[in-house]
Order: sequence, then structure tokens, then C-alpha cells
Amino acid sequence: MKISTRTRYGLRLLVYLAGKESDTPIQVKEIAKHEVIPAKYLEQIIRPLKKAGMLKVVRGAKGGYFIGRAPETISVKEVFEILENTTHLIDCLKNENSCEHKESCSTFDFWDNFNKLINDYLEGVSIGDILKMQREKCKKLMFYI
Repeated sequence: MKISTRTRYGLRLLVYLAGKESDTPIQVKEIAKHEVIPAKYLEQIIRPLKKAGMLKVVRGAKGGYFIGRAPETISVKEVFEILENTTHLIDCLKNENSCEHKESCSTFDFWDNFNKLINDYLEGVSIGDILKMQREKCKKLMFYI
């Protein structure tokens, strides 16, 4: 299974903005520099996230972006659905009528169960959870002399 760069970068963008506890909007060039993401590509990722309400925009010379909702309310599954357009591993699982052979397919139940496990996990992890994981990781790396 391969996750697109678009989704990986989208998650990093949201976690970065969630970690900024500032009244100042964050500009694309700052995000791009910090997260090492090409600014043009980042702008393409921002559009659907903004449309979905995950980002707020402030226009103008001092404009930029804020996280649009509380990080704990944005599930990773939502991000996948917006940026990947699906969370289904295989086309057979998209809807009830996607697979005409599902009753006789020897692997359908395996894929269906596997897909449910992944979706449950993605639904159970929020941007806030990822931010907490990142902060814990940074605490472990920090030491004092």
C-alpha cells in the first residue's frame, strides 16, 4: 500500500499549523521552508483542505493560514478522504455494488476486514494526537547540560 505525497504533506501541514499557538497567520513560504515542501505543491494541497474547513485563510500582505478546527476534531481519515478521495484499499470495497464477484471471491472478506481495521485506526487518530506524539518525541530528544 502506498500513500500519496499529497496526503503525507497534508498531514504535516495540519500538524504544523496545529502546533502554532499564535494570533498571527502562518504564510505558505514559512510552512514550506519548515516542512521542506515545495510552496507551489503546498498551495495545491491547501485548496481542498480550506474548502473542507480544516484551514482558515487571512488574505493580504500579512495573510496566511490557521488551523480551521480544533486539532482533536480532525481525524486522519477525514484528511485521507479529502486528499486521496477514498480510504478504500481496493475498488471492490467502494460501495455495495462495486464488486459483482464478492460472494464468490476468495479474498473479498480478507480485504474487507483489513480495510475496516485501517479505517478504524485512521478514524481514531486525530491531528491533535499526531501533534502530541510529535511533542513527546521532541521531549525525549531534548537534553540539558
